[in-house]
Amino acid sequence: MKAHDYKNNLGAGDCIVPPQMVMALGSLVAADGTYADVVGDAAPELAVGRLPVVTAEELSAYTAKIQAYEAADPSGWSRQVLLLADNPDAQAGDFTADSELLAGAVPGGYNVLKYYLGPQTAAQVRTQTLAALTAGVGVFNYVGHGGLDSLAAEKLLKSADVPTLANSPRLPLMSAATCVVGDYATPAYRTLGVLMALQGNGGAAAVFAPTGESFDADAVPLDLKLFQNLFGGPGARVGDATRAALSQYAADGGAVYALQTYNLLGDPAALMRWR
Repeated sequence: MKAHDYKNNLGAGDCIVPPQMVMALGSLVAADGTYADVVGDAAPELAVGRLPVVTAEELSAYTAKIQAYEAADPSGWSRQVLLLADNPDAQAGDFTADSELLAGAVPGGYNVLKYYLGPQTAAQVRTQTLAALTAGVGVFNYVGHGGLDSLAAEKLLKSADVPTLANSPRLPLMSAATCVVGDYATPAYRTLGVLMALQGNGGAAAVFAPTGESFDADAVPLDLKLFQNLFGGPGARVGDATRAALSQYAADGGAVYALQTYNLLGDPAALMRWR
């Protein structure tokens, strides 16, 4: 699966496929995309995704989940787009405005659900988010502060929520312009992003999120590229959209650390069911 403890010094036994580690914003973080960065621009030339599994049972469960997701009738649920935002922070970013920017990239024919902290209370946002995920959405995006186990200080979605999500096969692609939610390299620890990908009867089909810290000003332009490719790119698979977004972001002079730390947890060959 993961982890940079490739000698298993800590005894967790979870370093099956060692990640490439890079320095980003003063921290050592995992960067799987560098394995496919042929031309040296920090963007992978191939679609890269990591199945964050450790056991054969976890691999079988994830495979079965994706097979059910690809075989499911996409009517209704796949046209739902869930946008979740932290309350604006004068020092970090206007996350509400960021989410509205992303909403503008969603074409007609989709139902955009906007749950924003500030206009709504944390309790309201949590309740609505869990209800929407349970009912099923095609794409789920978050903008704001994040930790290893939660979205926002108010924990709008947290690791403890994941086992309660029984939304399979109505699975979203989850993306997050935040910090560390997608870390998969800390030994003996599973972040919110990893848990969402691994949840056997729900969670997410795949998660595009950072393994380390990221600044809003760098993350949102990459997130926008992702949305443009999720809804209008030429490919049919999740990896087509993530690879194109990273390539276009690099061509626009995007931050190298963001190119390295935003990774896909899940099968890059999974179909985009909302298309």
